[in-house]
Amino acid sequence: MKKAIRVLLSDRVHFHERNFKSLFQFFQKNSVNVTNAEASSDLISRFGDYETKADDFKAYISELERLDQKELFSFRYQSLKVFEICKLEFLSFVISSPSWFEQDLHSDSQVIFDHAFEFSYRELLLNMASAMYWIDWWEQKFARLPLQHYICLFSGSLTYAAAVMQLTKRTPSEVMVLESFFTGNEYYCEKKWEHLPNNSDLQFSNVYRNIEMTGEFNREKIKATNKIILAKNKNVVQPASLEIPDFGDEKKVLFLGQVLSDFSLLGSRGRINQYVQLKEIIQRLLNETTYTMIFKAHPWERVKHGRAITLEAIEAFVQKEFPGLLNKRVYLLEDINLHRLFSKVDYAVTLCSQAGIEAAFHGLKPVQLLRAFYGGKGFTSDYEELDRFIDDLKLELIPNALTLDDFDKFEEFCVKTLFSHLVCIDASGVSRLEVLFKLYDAPPLTPEKSLKTAIGERNKRTDQVSASNLNAKKQLRFAQMLKIRAFSRLSKIGLLRIG
Repeated sequence: MKKAIRVLLSDRVHFHERNFKSLFQFFQKNSVNVTNAEASSDLISRFGDYETKADDFKAYISELERLDQKELFSFRYQSLKVFEICKLEFLSFVISSPSWFEQDLHSDSQVIFDHAFEFSYRELLLNMASAMYWIDWWEQKFARLPLQHYICLFSGSLTYAAAVMQLTKRTPSEVMVLESFFTGNEYYCEKKWEHLPNNSDLQFSNVYRNIEMTGEFNREKIKATNKIILAKNKNVVQPASLEIPDFGDEKKVLFLGQVLSDFSLLGSRGRINQYVQLKEIIQRLLNETTYTMIFKAHPWERVKHGRAITLEAIEAFVQKEFPGLLNKRVYLLEDINLHRLFSKVDYAVTLCSQAGIEAAFHGLKPVQLLRAFYGGKGFTSDYEELDRFIDDLKLELIPNALTLDDFDKFEEFCVKTLFSHLVCIDASGVSRLEVLFKLYDAPPLTPEKSLKTAIGERNKRTDQVSASNLNAKKQLRFAQMLKIRAFSRLSKIGLLRIG
């Protein structure tokens, strides 16, 4: 039986029909009770730059200034740890500054905080003050609204979103985090209480393994191929046809750059400074191999920061450390067709860029160095230690192209991701949203119900759903095995040619 649900959208900057058309079609079709929280467009678009809001945050700053370094790191407001809430947005603001740009940053919060306290104290206080502001703002918003079944956030990386996620843990409400996929025609919609970039549930082997593929697999493979061919990335438009340089006869390593302040980098586990690692790769390749190094800068970095920070810094580094090798063994590219570039290189390497998926589509076996969510699926070479990657590359132990079995696994990933996990932006995505929002199993929320009772009921429903789905999943896996055994090798070869 269909039940009425209440949904709270965080803001109007991100939540509109241009970004998530099928979401609004879902709301309209099912008469969902939708409220927009109207979070300030100005504040959520500052990306850590709060200097002009210092007067508005004066009371919060005064409270923070009284704390020493240890106290400030551990400081909680309304029982929530403040630095963890603002960490990613703060990093996105300071990462391009001189005191951060050349730091070999790791994801450890204590290390990041200690560096911030010493070199970016003012920015740190302002960002922590913004977190306190958002905690108060959301508390007041929740007090004026009836309890919501779902709260929709974009990305989950900015402070305003991180604050509401932590506060929502105290309530029976569930958080749905949305963000566009690189195809532009699909988007993530996942129940999470943390940031989404490079943190999709697809990274978990048990989640990925249990994704139930819908439809006939061979047909879905062809449709998935078309979706990638027709991809329209919202931030990147591939140049129609620019001439590719002649890189010479030596083996070529293409590094797929990301925006320095990309949340998929800053929120990952491990070494998160792309510039530092890129310098190391260039230095070792030039000193220890005959390989040619190609860096493809992300064009959105110039848009977001006003200049191509990483590309400019790498150019200065190469000219200083390896004079005469620029445009001979090191090529720095920005406005060039990536898809045409794939056909000219031997290896595609990235930290965690979704361009690694595009490289696999073009037959390369991408190397990922920062636990990309699509790693570990059988079509990537996965490294967490840069030294081991370079050593294996020198010994030619890293395959550069997908085998037929690799490509089978890549096709499986595309079908599972595009048809069973993501949501299509057009009307076909509505049915997927009806499942995600549990339209036919929505728990009633009333102000009178106690928090303890509501949480207990939700846990009981989860156990019941898990038990009832067990037999169905086993039957589906058996049917999938029969289909897989019936696949024609000729069809696989044909799809390889299409890619």
